[in-house]
Amino acid sequence: MFAGHSCQEAIDIAEEEAAVITVNEEEQDAYFDRDLSRLEAVWVLEPTSRRVFTTLKLVGWDQIRSNYEEAINNSEWWETTEDISASFSDYRVNMYDNTALIYHDIQWSGKRDGELIDVKQERIVHLVKKNGSWKIDLIVQLSVPAEEEVREDIPESEDSE
Repeated sequence: MFAGHSCQEAIDIAEEEAAVITVNEEEQDAYFDRDLSRLEAVWVLEPTSRRVFTTLKLVGWDQIRSNYEEAINNSEWWETTEDISASFSDYRVNMYDNTALIYHDIQWSGKRDGELIDVKQERIVHLVKKNGSWKIDLIVQLSVPAEEEVREDIPESEDSE
């Protein structure tokens, strides 16, 4: 048993965390470059993949691809935006063998129809390692309420006495 254990390859957690963050950021870069083939390269292309927004749930790679394609080809949206960007920050990464879970913030900025964009979202990304490469199989992207509306405490119910 000792000999078998010593032959196992040690996993560099910091290296794996950096790799999943790179895949996550490549999804963003590919979107802003409007490059569907690069998006396909970072996703698990299966019916089990999911992409969830506050008001939209996409089930399976076909729906996800269609949504990306629609957004990428929406020339009216791209023409009415200026300096649009989404900066990622506050990464929290949990590694579990061949799966990873990323939490991070997104700050959208730029202009749309001359109006300033200042939107904060939180994103949860699940990745799996397939054939040695990290791939996204779930993105949940939700709008974050204004600071005064955020509650981290959970009040006790009157029934808990």
